[in-house]
Amino acid sequence: MAEKVDPLRRLFLEISQQISVEEQRSLYGLVKDKQIPTKALEGLADANELFIKLEELGCIGNENLTLLKELLGSIKREPLVRLVEEFERKQQKNQSISQQPGLNRDKHSKCIFLAERWSRVGDTVSALNCQLASLAAQNRQKKICCVALKATEEEKKDATDCGVELILPCLSEDIIDLLAKDEPGFKWLLSPHDYFSTLTRLQNVEYIVEHVESSTSFLCSSVLRKRCFKDADIILINHAIPSADLRDKYLKFAEVAAAAFSVGPAVFEEYKNFMN
Repeated sequence: MAEKVDPLRRLFLEISQQISVEEQRSLYGLVKDKQIPTKALEGLADANELFIKLEELGCIGNENLTLLKELLGSIKREPLVRLVEEFERKQQKNQSISQQPGLNRDKHSKCIFLAERWSRVGDTVSALNCQLASLAAQNRQKKICCVALKATEEEKKDATDCGVELILPCLSEDIIDLLAKDEPGFKWLLSPHDYFSTLTRLQNVEYIVEHVESSTSFLCSSVLRKRCFKDADIILINHAIPSADLRDKYLKFAEVAAAAFSVGPAVFEEYKNFMN
């Protein structure tokens, strides 16, 4: 029996066969040290392997071919862009058929937690969020996801063992380190699609959980809902008593949330008093 070829991989091969060596070099330059580190690029033989690498990193996929079209557009290959668009139309048609009543499909709603990195160790806000995500995953009533800026291989395995789907950025490690250093406080989520292209494939997102820090100047969960998951509810968790000058900000945060939780009786009483 002949081995079934993945339609997306077939598309990659078809496109790569029509790309010249010079165009291949241009493609490499476009993703160099952005999506793919220089060292990783050196081991790729052709454009087909480049596309496969981007897929493995989560930068492109069946339901997210924006980057592929942008790359092909950048080297002025509009016929190949149209080829990708035709592939997208076929995928959408097949998806529409598969979602007809009576056919099996994933109906599980999803809950997204936000963390700067996946680690359940320590007392940081990210660690607390990861601990909550792992506890929520034990319920098995909803699919638990965690959007994180970075994770080691060991941490990725830990997330998998906890039943949590990690959503990591499609960026080189050097760029991620710069973001973690220069943009603390989840500012990297202000442009979620720029960093986390795989967010576009998530469906049925019901909740976004954010642990609010005293230094927080905006709600990432609110941005994420506005740009990606318009029907999701926001759940806020607070563990610190805000100073008087920050109370108006916290009240505004609470107004957009479906629920707000406070950690500890003292914090709860303080929030109850000033929110009333």
